[in-house]
Amino acid sequence: MLLPLGASFLIFINKRNTHKLEEKNAQIQLALEEKELLLREIHHRVKNNLQVVSSLLGIQSRHIDDKVAHEAITASRSRVLSMSLIHQNLYTQDSLTNIHIRNYVSDLCSSIMSTYSRSSQITLHTEVDETQIDVDTLIPLGLITNELINNALKHAFEEEQTGNLWVKLVETQGGLVLEIKDDGVGFNLEDHQGKGSFGMKMLDAFAKKLRAKWTIKGDNGTTFTMWVDKNKVA
Repeated sequence: MLLPLGASFLIFINKRNTHKLEEKNAQIQLALEEKELLLREIHHRVKNNLQVVSSLLGIQSRHIDDKVAHEAITASRSRVLSMSLIHQNLYTQDSLTNIHIRNYVSDLCSSIMSTYSRSSQITLHTEVDETQIDVDTLIPLGLITNELINNALKHAFEEEQTGNLWVKLVETQGGLVLEIKDDGVGFNLEDHQGKGSFGMKMLDAFAKKLRAKWTIKGDNGTTFTMWVDKNKVA
């Protein structure tokens, strides 16, 4: 008689503990969903705020006659848009910490090309892996890519000249390789180092942040290559 009662009691205790565990799991799941919803809302608002900043810069640029100042404002607007695209991707993707680089690079290239009246003369070629990387890696990498594509479109080709622009971002065993290449007039690194341009300083600063190595070759066009050895590929 005692054995069946003991077994019944154990079954009762097990059911009660299982029920409590299910309740706790449901609470944890609800908390995670609420956190995810909040993070998505944050990314959405950051994206909107960055787009507002970009619009304000665009409006301001229309009232600036100085060519150097106008180019500086336009470049700043492009950089803001490159960061906005990251938050836009985070808002729409399943992951809130990692981004598919193929989608991001495609959106970035389209955004940049659409701002240049001569973009129809330039044929864009892209080779980007279908992989994910974390936001901390992508932000400086995206800004570098944005800077180099803009520089190529502004300086690589003579007026009325047609040409090609290649954008490559692939995963290797040691990390990531970014290559941006054009078949334009070429690039003299020594000239730009002497001027200490903001773009070159920014490029060097972000490369150090990524612990990356990079080279620029100016023969038969310009080829920029960066190796990110210690990235956080997802």
